[in-house]
Amino acid sequence: MLNSILPFLVLILVVVFIHEYGHYYFAKKYGVMVTDFSIGFGKELFGWNDKSGTRWKICWIPLGGYVKFFGDRNVFSESEQQEMINRYNNEDKKRLFILKPLYQRSLIVAAGPLANFVLAIIIFSSDPTVPITLQPILFAH
Repeated sequence: MLNSILPFLVLILVVVFIHEYGHYYFAKKYGVMVTDFSIGFGKELFGWNDKSGTRWKICWIPLGGYVKFFGDRNVFSESEQQEMINRYNNEDKKRLFILKPLYQRSLIVAAGPLANFVLAIIIFSSDPTVPITLQPILFAH
């Protein structure tokens, strides 16, 4: 049983790390502060802080992960959102995810799945046992 659980956990950790790193990379690229980078859920097993203030951590339940952005809240109404924004000074506002342009927020959100897509391409293209056959596309008139 351990022969199948251990490889699964290693694989899921790699896939989750690549996914979350996609979000992290584009958040940093666009100046969004990342407060937490977590592999797993639940209680933290161990972690460390980097120079930029991000808490990198490994948690007990290794079936996912998350990247938490500075000022990230579950804000449901426009008035609550504006109230939350007003709490920050101008320097901190530059690092808030919710104040970034739509295209930057979209890229940050899409970067996780895109990173997994690139990982799949790399894995399949590096496996010599995967046949690559191109079939012509036939269109009916």
